[in-house]
Amino acid sequence: MTINMHRLVEEVTTSGSAAKSAVDNSIYKYERLGFELSEKPAGKPPKLPTDGISSLEDDDVADLHSTFVRWMEYAGEQAAFQNTVSKELSVRIEDTILKLKLEYDGTVAEREAKAKTHPTVKKLRKKLLDTKATYELLSNKFDTFNYARGVCSRDVERRRKEFVANINEDSIRSMRSRKTKVMSKGPMRQRDLEVSRGRK
Repeated sequence: MTINMHRLVEEVTTSGSAAKSAVDNSIYKYERLGFELSEKPAGKPPKLPTDGISSLEDDDVADLHSTFVRWMEYAGEQAAFQNTVSKELSVRIEDTILKLKLEYDGTVAEREAKAKTHPTVKKLRKKLLDTKATYELLSNKFDTFNYARGVCSRDVERRRKEFVANINEDSIRSMRSRKTKVMSKGPMRQRDLEVSRGRK
């Protein structure tokens, strides 16, 4: 899968630079490790039913579990990208401030104050705040999907155990029923044999 992440790192790397961004490098290494980026799942993000999942059919619970897993993987990857962009922006801000300080006159404190209030630095800081906020939202969604996945997983396991327990109970009842029938037929067969011998 090819994904365009350059919009996320706009102004992080210089325009026309041949150097790859941290996101580009992370995607490259990720794919070299044999992984593929997750496609955005179809439809809207799922939610747990307000009245619980006990009323759902078995197949519906299993499908809901799979849906939460897909959204969890997608949210996790997107959060990782946003975190990478945040770190890259932080480095870019520090580098920009250092370069600007060399262009100003005055004391160290005066030059640093001027550099930190430069329009370019302000723009990068705003983008950093936006990226961190997006990262926090995605991380929260990841935790939410993971919690919901766990709810579905536990319910599937509960149903499986109940199913196995019912099968075992039915088997025990069936065995007891057959044993009762055999015991009830045993004496009858014995009497029939005695009658048969007496006739001879």
